[in-house]
Amino acid sequence: MNIVHYTIGLLPERNGGSVVYADALMRQQIKDGHNVIALVCGDTLFRANKSSVKKCGVRDGLKVYKLKSPTTPTLIYGVKEPRSIYAEKRIDRRQIQKFIEDNRIEVFHIHTFMGLSVEVLNVFKERGVRIVYTSHDFYGICLGYSMLLPSGEICLNPCGKGCAICNVNAPSEKFLRLANSSLYHFLKTRVGMRGKRKSGSQTQSVGNMALNPDTVSDYEKLRVYYEKMYRMVDIFHFNSSQTEGLFRKYLGAGIAGKTINITTSAIYDRRSENIIDGNRIIFGYVASIKAYKGFPLLKKVLVKLYEAGVRNWELQVWGDPLTGADEDCGNIVYKGQYGNNEIERVFRGMNMLIVPSRCNETFGLTVLESMSFGVPVIVSSTVGAKDVVKEVDASLIFDCESNLYDKLEKILKNPDLLSAWNKKLMSISWPHSIDRHAKEIIRLYKDSPLPPD
Repeated sequence: MNIVHYTIGLLPERNGGSVVYADALMRQQIKDGHNVIALVCGDTLFRANKSSVKKCGVRDGLKVYKLKSPTTPTLIYGVKEPRSIYAEKRIDRRQIQKFIEDNRIEVFHIHTFMGLSVEVLNVFKERGVRIVYTSHDFYGICLGYSMLLPSGEICLNPCGKGCAICNVNAPSEKFLRLANSSLYHFLKTRVGMRGKRKSGSQTQSVGNMALNPDTVSDYEKLRVYYEKMYRMVDIFHFNSSQTEGLFRKYLGAGIAGKTINITTSAIYDRRSENIIDGNRIIFGYVASIKAYKGFPLLKKVLVKLYEAGVRNWELQVWGDPLTGADEDCGNIVYKGQYGNNEIERVFRGMNMLIVPSRCNETFGLTVLESMSFGVPVIVSSTVGAKDVVKEVDASLIFDCESNLYDKLEKILKNPDLLSAWNKKLMSISWPHSIDRHAKEIIRLYKDSPLPPD
């Protein structure tokens, strides 16, 4: 098949689950004999008059094109200026049509709407290309990305007013254009420069602020804009059953789609026996320590256990720049960031991974990564990867602070549970290879309905 994948960018300039997954899927599809093109979001610092598609050569066997003059991706920062996205865009329609025709594109597989415009998507639709969307995030349904309110609670009713409140602290369009520029990514990968802004929906309490009606209207118009784009999708690839449920809730139960849990080429079966020392259980946490990832909740629970005299544990925190012992509890140790060549050491060094996210995680590749080493995982009920955790034991899913406390206390007082879960992990099948997954996705493409004439 002739397939175009649209993604925010490629490794190593961009990272994150959607980028890693798209890269793995594209390369496996190439191995399987398909003609694959990566279409990536172009530079936002300097823009041409019209959006177009530019050939950028081949990267390690992958043909790469850029979408020039995209809309500005908001990343995790939120939307400050909705009009800059939903305003009508000028595009080089003939050039994009020629790109589609010359490459005989059959499938346009979208991994995010960030950077895409209705006008560009419509060209693919008009040319009879099947539109497939993988639900890596909730962007477009949630304009603040995480579906969390400033209070930290999950947003249950996205609307123009709510989006305006959540995004009041979002950075300016100029900041976002710089953060998405080639210059910034060059400096980030070569010099180590990092953005310092926080997520726009998480910076400070906004209280009962007064909102300009025009501002509320702008956010509602942007929500309608993205709903129009979602309606142009022929088939959704949901990466978890939880994500499928949320998309059907907000877009309608009748949308065409199927849940296929994701994986990558770096996640493969390396399961082995996990030796448990009941006097020192090693819990692992692999993520940012920000509130939406649930770290403060986890720390609070573990400190309570420590104060209650349950101290036969250590928490190793990976993935955040911090290093050293926690100032409030010495049993919590920050191990810093790690490279791809250290993944095995990280996961084999723990007896259980804890993923306590407060936000709705569409999947959570670290869950599958941990299980690939035979390490059991306990997850919050908002983590999409609970689909695979259930295969081991549904009791490994918690839904509130007290529930997590009870589960960890039980584990620490009965360490044999960890050995039992490890053995269960060793005994079940492993259907999560990238080659098998890529074939499932091709079947999804072929099963998707043809766009109407």
